[in-house]
Amino acid sequence: MADIDRLVHDLQVHQAELEIQNEELRATESQLQRLQERYFDLYNRAPVGYLSLSPEGVIQEANLTLSLLLNWQTETLVGQTLTSLVAAEDQDKLYLHLKSLRQNLQASSIVLRLKKQDGEPFWARIDSSVVIMPAEPSVFRLMISDITKERHMEQALHLAEKLGFLETLAGGIAHDFNNLLGGIFGYISLARDHDGANPEVVRHLDKAILVFERAKNLTLQLSTFTKHNVPTIKTQEIGPLVEKAVAFALSGTNTLSQIAIEKDLWSACIDENQIAQVLQNLTLNASQAVPFPPETT
Repeated sequence: MADIDRLVHDLQVHQAELEIQNEELRATESQLQRLQERYFDLYNRAPVGYLSLSPEGVIQEANLTLSLLLNWQTETLVGQTLTSLVAAEDQDKLYLHLKSLRQNLQASSIVLRLKKQDGEPFWARIDSSVVIMPAEPSVFRLMISDITKERHMEQALHLAEKLGFLETLAGGIAHDFNNLLGGIFGYISLARDHDGANPEVVRHLDKAILVFERAKNLTLQLSTFTKHNVPTIKTQEIGPLVEKAVAFALSGTNTLSQIAIEKDLWSACIDENQIAQVLQNLTLNASQAVPFPPETT
């Protein structure tokens, strides 16, 4: 009887130990499930796309962020080649990138254009690393970030730098050219005012001075292209400016002009050189459009 009681006691103790172990197992299982859910949330809702790639370039796993980035279902992405998601212009870059990963087994980065499901391209940065597992093929881990906005900002900055260079170049050319014109104008003025100058020669020199004024206006236009020169705005009458600009534009041509200006025309706040250039261009265009022989316009 004592042996039976001892056996029953041992069984009860063993049952209690099993229940304790079961509780520990359930607690461990619950903790593992929470860790798995946490991993799932961190992996799928990361701010960048993640994918696992076979050495052959086939997608084995992708997170939710990448699916949203590419506008593909996660299940549809798995099994595709990464090449099929890359723009045609960057296929060679991806090939060389993956080849380098296989050969060197070193982490590296690349910038290229990926395609969304509808074919719309976007700029992406891919940071790749290699995971080596015993007795199994290596796996490539890729982190993908959309850098389209950054790329556009870089392009805008590059364009601004080019424009800055052009502004500096334009300012230098305008300055040097204006100095050359000043010398030419000085010699023309000396020849025109020379005692005993032939009236016919003086007439041609007067026309040369008009051409010089046009060239000077062009240098002023070039100067306004630079950020160091701003238009000179002042209030003035439009009528005299129109008459002078038209007469200047038609000097040396066979085209005649007729100008009708209202007497009570308001004055305007303008840059004289810029408005004069506009009027001269319009007049020259009209003069060139006149049939030959020219008619009065």
